[in-house]
Amino acid sequence: MAKVRMKKRVNPLIYFLLMFLAALLIVFAVLFAIYRSGYRYITYNTEGHGTVKFVGAVDSEGDPKEGTVYYDDGSTARLTQTGDSLELRNGSTVKGKIYNLVYSNGNVYNGELLHFLRDGEGSLEYTGGDVYEGDFVCDIIDGDGVYYFIDGDVYTGSFADGKKSGSGSYVWAPGSNGFSDSYVGTFVDDMRTGVGTYIYADGGVYEGDFYRNVKHGSGKMTFPNGDVYEGDFVEDMRTGKGSYTWTSGESYTGDFLKNKITGYGTYYWTVGNNRNSYEGYFENGKIVYVDLEAPDGELSDAPDASNAG
Repeated sequence: MAKVRMKKRVNPLIYFLLMFLAALLIVFAVLFAIYRSGYRYITYNTEGHGTVKFVGAVDSEGDPKEGTVYYDDGSTARLTQTGDSLELRNGSTVKGKIYNLVYSNGNVYNGELLHFLRDGEGSLEYTGGDVYEGDFVCDIIDGDGVYYFIDGDVYTGSFADGKKSGSGSYVWAPGSNGFSDSYVGTFVDDMRTGVGTYIYADGGVYEGDFYRNVKHGSGKMTFPNGDVYEGDFVEDMRTGKGSYTWTSGESYTGDFLKNKITGYGTYYWTVGNNRNSYEGYFENGKIVYVDLEAPDGELSDAPDASNAG
């Protein structure tokens, strides 16, 4: 009687291990092929911007060539390495590896990168039409640059943490007469604060202190008609001690309140006038006098009030 041979069963554990090793080999082969073709998955833990990831191709030096950048806030950008120089609209040239980033919000950046963040020099075009050209630090506008506003205004100067801060100049878009207001001086947190010069489109010029975009402190205002005021300003108005000189030659030195001659001072008339000067009290641009016979020496309107408006 013939013997029946029993087939030897393969241990299930060994079978599983063999399949697992085969799968690992396939995965390794695929990853190796992807690696050899230049594709990478790169991550950076950045300060202030969380983890930044890149998936795409790199060049022979291992720098990103083309792919997608994923930012910690959920936004993305399509990256393309475009060359080794960039011409800016202000005439300067940026030298180095230049990248083009098209962000998921529609903004477009051309310039230098560090860890897939804007760092160095470049140009950022906003979807609203504004354009910034200049320095970036860790993805933020910081350093020197030029900001072109969509309405035609232009700021040239220093930035800190994304805001106009330091020395700079701001030129507004021309008005209907073709002339522009302009300011040259100090900025703090996007506002004119410090010492500067403001030239008005109508020809007026203010030189002096500013605080939060208004004249505040000491300064000199030359009006379009030639009148000149030198003295104190409070919240954009002549308030405090000052001197006002008219083109006629008349002048006043003394107290001001909300652009009016109010308080104690001296008004000088032009040469040849019967009265050369008046020293005393004023209220809202008019001369007043103290009636010594009145109770408490009250102020009364003078009958010959001047034109010190």
